[in-house]
Amino acid sequence: MAEELFQNYNAGDDGAAYSNNGRRLMQTFTVSEWHRTTKLKLLMYRTGSPGALTVSLHPLDGSNEPLTSLASLNIPSPFGGLDLAATWETFFLAALLETGVKYGISIWANAAGQPYTGRAYWRADTTSPTYAGGEARRRLGGTWSDLGYDFMFEEHGDKIILPTPVYAVAGIAAPSVAIADVPPSSVGGLNPALAELML
Repeated sequence: MAEELFQNYNAGDDGAAYSNNGRRLMQTFTVSEWHRTTKLKLLMYRTGSPGALTVSLHPLDGSNEPLTSLASLNIPSPFGGLDLAATWETFFLAALLETGVKYGISIWANAAGQPYTGRAYWRADTTSPTYAGGEARRRLGGTWSDLGYDFMFEEHGDKIILPTPVYAVAGIAAPSVAIADVPPSSVGGLNPALAELML
């Protein structure tokens, strides 16, 4: 199956926010159909040596804060794989995403012990963001907050086709009684093993 571009916000960048040491960034997004991610593309650049860069894909809690990551990638220091000029960087992360659920893409540049020698920047639309499925967030001092704009991102993957019930394909009316509701007397003539499963 051909790879597709799913959630994205990839035009209109006019600014950036940075990550280093205790400062983390995240873009949230809402999935419109079941699929498995294959890669994320983020418009990023660096100044100096930001250290190792960690890019993660998270489910979110009720406060839009990231839970344990579904997938994570660590790019070693000193540059975290970033260029000095803004470039669409590709990060290969695989995770199953569910329709209607909100997730977050987070980055963290960790120049341990060198908080001001380098920064990893993520380009953003800071003046007129229009992505309706999420928002840019920042974690500073242990607290996540909305930034009021959207980071540049693309989320690529493979569509997942969920099984269609047989009766929907063949035009057969859907059963009106669940197997669990069938009384024992009506399955007595079946293979004993099958009857036991149905009961």
